[in-house]
Amino acid sequence: QRENAALNERVTVLSRQVQSLSEQLRRLSKG
Repeated sequence: QRENAALNERVTVLSRQVQSLSEQLRRLSKG
């Protein structure tokens, strides 16, 4: 279960990073 929790945390962080990256891409494509 501990490994699962660590994986979940990593996935959460990664998805946050992906969201911010796509936001930056959107801004760039608008610019």
